[in-house]
Amino acid sequence: MNVDALVLALVAVADMALIVHLRHRRNRRVRQDRMMGSLRLALYWANREYRKRETYSMSHTHSEAQAS
Repeated sequence: MNVDALVLALVAVADMALIVHLRHRRNRRVRQDRMMGSLRLALYWANREYRKRETYSMSHTHSEAQAS
């Protein structure tokens, strides 16, 4: 067996392993970024709904106080 061919084969296998590892790392980061974006959006909407309820209840209380 040719030594040069064996070295090239080992380098190719190591290169493929590195490519697979980096791709997995990138995919994990992309998934985490998507998850964080979804969580931020959910928090934004939850806080928005909370603020709406809070302003409604405050204005509702204010109008009751004026009516009395």
